Amino acid sequence: FCFKVDPKLRREYKQYIDESILPNHPVTVRKPSTKYKARGIFYNLEEIFNYINRRYFQNQITKPILGWSLNKSYARLVGVSEDKKLLVVSRIFDSKKVPIKIVEYMIYHEMLHIAIPTKLVNGRRIVHPPEFKKRDLAFPDYDEIQEWIKKNRTRL
Repeated sequence: FCFKVDPKLRREYKQYIDESILPNHPVTVRKPSTKYKARGIFYNLEEIFNYINRRYFQNQITKPILGWSLNKSYARLVGVSEDKKLLVVSRIFDSKKVPIKIVEYMIYHEMLHIAIPTKLVNGRRIVHPPEFKKRDLAFPDYDEIQEWIKKNRTRL
């Protein structure tokens, strides 16, 4: 059985949790696994990160731990954890079938998350604010890369 919660009540509840409960419960962050490795069979994430950092971020992004995912993932393609200082790319992209610009874009996108962190606005997480979207869309061959990922990711 399902019912709709009054948005005002939901905001008040969320505010209470954020202000009264969460500050009293520190989050413990586990260290990332030492199994993550930047050097893959075909691509080295460290080299790609350094190139993207130089070209698009004027070497302003502090390098997190870089690694290929421990298992093949077709759902979670790439991710960054600010808490763990970890950037992971799905190992399905460490393949000779994958053009390097695909991996470069994925690293670039996650580096944008580091440069433009998630903000909390009225209880909502804003992960891709307008500035983020603008810079993401400005990546060379953005549309072609999105199309390639959409078409090929399940074939890797």
